[in-house]
Amino acid sequence: MPTTIGRRPACWLQRDPPSTPTRSPPDGARRSPGAGRSAPISCAQRRCERRGLPPGRGCSGMLQAIGHILPIALAVAISSVPIMATIVILLSPKRESAAPFLVGWVLGMVLLVVICTLSTQAVPTPRSARQPDVAVGVGEMIVGAGLIVIAIVSWRRARRNPVEGMPAWLGKVESIGPWSAFGLGVALNIRPKEILLAIAAGLAVRGAGLSGSDAAIVIAVYTIIGASTVAVPVVATLIDAKGMQPKLLRMKEWLTRNSRVVTSLILLMVGVFIIGTGIGRL
Repeated sequence: MPTTIGRRPACWLQRDPPSTPTRSPPDGARRSPGAGRSAPISCAQRRCERRGLPPGRGCSGMLQAIGHILPIALAVAISSVPIMATIVILLSPKRESAAPFLVGWVLGMVLLVVICTLSTQAVPTPRSARQPDVAVGVGEMIVGAGLIVIAIVSWRRARRNPVEGMPAWLGKVESIGPWSAFGLGVALNIRPKEILLAIAAGLAVRGAGLSGSDAAIVIAVYTIIGASTVAVPVVATLIDAKGMQPKLLRMKEWLTRNSRVVTSLILLMVGVFIIGTGIGRL
């Protein structure tokens, strides 16, 4: 615990008094208790000054950034393609390839969001928390619009060509080995939807003005949520393969019928959310 001076934390320090000389009060006049002193500096302000950040940015912004990336990570988690690939592998004779697929999916997700977060550091941000964050806001609106376009295109394809079975390429996933499964997990992150979502997460980190350690925590939360829908079936099947088989078959049947519609609705809502976040920064 920090040491205390009186009843205040030790990091509550008074700023140095002004260098200009002050007149002493006339005899008999009372001097106000706080005369010649400026407002105390809080611990959060001290941390911001040490990090070179404007007051109010990067101190309590981690929770704000996590709040922004939660729906983005949810959209990653509900992505139907990696879930379907996971189920197909788990139901195949080469069930052991599911673990390398999970590792590749998680590793690819982390690499993509880290690259996007580092790239967004080039986006200019205001020096004062009172100024609008125009560049990040415009970037978020562009990303949100892109997600809405993808959602509309996916919805129209689902209405025009209803899917009655799995995509043909998923049938080949049943026979892939561990290294191929690992490569597939990494490659599934390199799709337009995943890239836009990773950029949105990077912009959320940039807009919050986080330090490296705080940004790492936000990225970890994003990865845990985004990979959960692949990790849970894999872990559960490794624990109880026989008991999970009927559940996996029901999941496969449901996703075959509804995956496009659900994905489109989620992308539409997340796109609107990201656009609203961008507008709020202006």
